[in-house]
Amino acid sequence: MAEDKILLTGMVFCGHTGVFPFEKKEGQDFVVDLELRLGRIPACLSDNLEDTVDYGAVFNETREIVEHGTDDLIERLAERIARRVLQGHPRVGSVAVTVKKPMAPVEGRFSHMAVSIERTREDVL
Repeated sequence: MAEDKILLTGMVFCGHTGVFPFEKKEGQDFVVDLELRLGRIPACLSDNLEDTVDYGAVFNETREIVEHGTDDLIERLAERIARRVLQGHPRVGSVAVTVKKPMAPVEGRFSHMAVSIERTREDVL
């Protein structure tokens, strides 16, 4: 069966997720990528927003979670994002969430540290 996807990539939000006190206090940028899997999207034929997932709403929900969260780990942050997407958008059958932490407190050169998870509707309901 064909599977249509909605991609939200490179979303940058300032959050306070981290193990160390300075991460909680000062905050830092996180980059989030989402892949929403919907089966076939009826809006491809209807051209109607009600027949798809409003990616603007998903963007705002993700921003809310990242900017107001105080999780220690990006693993937990990714899980909370996945649950929000699946619980709030019944058309989404599964979601892949990647959270990147470009300023992770690690000595050395790197572009980012990241975690990537995949969840289905059955995983969270």
